[in-house]
Amino acid sequence: MVFFVGTLTREGGGGVLRCDLDGAEISLKETLFLTDPNYVISSGNRLFSVSSDAQGEFRGCVNEIDASGVMRVLAQEETGGNAPCFLCTSPDGRYLYCPNYGTGSIAVFPIEGGLKPRIQLIVHSGSGPHPTRQTAPHVHQVLFIPGTQYLCACDLGTDCIEVYKADVQSGLLTHYFTLHLHGGPRHLVFADDTLGYVCHELSNEVTVLAIQDGVLTPMQTISTLPVEVQNTAAAIRLSKNKKKLYVSNRGHGSIALYDVKTDGTLQLHRHWEAGSFPRDFVLLEDERILIADQKSGIRLLGVEGQEVAYLKHIGAVCVC
Repeated sequence: MVFFVGTLTREGGGGVLRCDLDGAEISLKETLFLTDPNYVISSGNRLFSVSSDAQGEFRGCVNEIDASGVMRVLAQEETGGNAPCFLCTSPDGRYLYCPNYGTGSIAVFPIEGGLKPRIQLIVHSGSGPHPTRQTAPHVHQVLFIPGTQYLCACDLGTDCIEVYKADVQSGLLTHYFTLHLHGGPRHLVFADDTLGYVCHELSNEVTVLAIQDGVLTPMQTISTLPVEVQNTAAAIRLSKNKKKLYVSNRGHGSIALYDVKTDGTLQLHRHWEAGSFPRDFVLLEDERILIADQKSGIRLLGVEGQEVAYLKHIGAVCVC
């Protein structure tokens, strides 16, 4: 199985990695240098990646990458902000949405027929209670509610999820709803258009969200940790059958596993050891977990949480 990993070059990573998983062996096949490509998504034979500019600053760029053979950059466009950190496409695949963490904004790009220049930039305002992490907006993720045109933006800096409605034809966003939260909302995952889960980076919690016509309502909040330690919760994923929820803990070095009850609320099942700083991960078809550990490399956990493969590569922060 071929997969791609985004690695931080400022921490010694190589850029975008093409890797292969063969049974229980992970190998590195190819590297494409981009400065700090900390999020990568795939679309057919194309990849889209964020990066900083060629001078190694944090001014943001989005890149279209041809991955059909030797990886190469086909197009690069500026995001209009600093430290871009996530990517998602519109439901019809015609538009690309990118949050700029550093400057608290969302950039919109046409991608039909190839990556085109930015057509919209929405800049958030406000702050939150944390004295250092929430002095300004920090948009960390944008994601569509399944089957809808509602785009949710997790703003860690303002303690809010902002909901926008995307125009089907133009791809442009219009503000629709604001949900005020606590704890630094970082990443969302949806079961369907009625149920979602948001991971809070600062409070190390997960909040269960009821959804109706793009309006989000909290139902439950539960910790990601078994004990109080220095930690920042990171990625969140649902199993294919939507009966299990997983959250990575950077610092505690674990994956928290929850059982999803019939009403959508959560019950903690257990914690699996996952290196020291598991930032991102994906659930494979056979329920194994492929992890990007920022401090040490790429890890593969078996279905019972045991580590079965490892590839050392510092700065691994995204797996696609």
